[in-house]
Amino acid sequence: MVMYFMMCCIFCKNNSENSKSKEHIIPESIGNKEYVLPPRWVCDSCNNYFSRKVEAPFLESWYGKISRFEMRIPNKKGRIPVGTGVHPYSRTKLDLLFDKDGLSIFSASGEDETRFVKSIQGKVNFTFHRLENQN
Repeated sequence: MVMYFMMCCIFCKNNSENSKSKEHIIPESIGNKEYVLPPRWVCDSCNNYFSRKVEAPFLESWYGKISRFEMRIPNKKGRIPVGTGVHPYSRTKLDLLFDKDGLSIFSASGEDETRFVKSIQGKVNFTFHRLENQN
């Protein structure tokens, strides 16, 4: 006697036999490549829902971006989010970017870059402060 069990989504309990996507128990977008449920444990519809309605809002939030920036967690395209800060002496908002060369610092869009550059010229030590929640 052969027993056949239909695979059902662990969330909605609908048939998930034809589902193709893997379910990352901890989202891939925050660095997980290890803890994954194989296809058919979660239906494609539920997997897409969690991606759009749970993960995406978190990743787009200030906390999601700054956490990924500070921990240098790239997205699927290999990019780390841009961090933001302020140089207290020039009061210039800054964008901080990790890339293959290390950390790059730019004045934020609409900021007076010359004021920032003049304030750091000739200085050996200087301080940056992280901007708090911008939302």
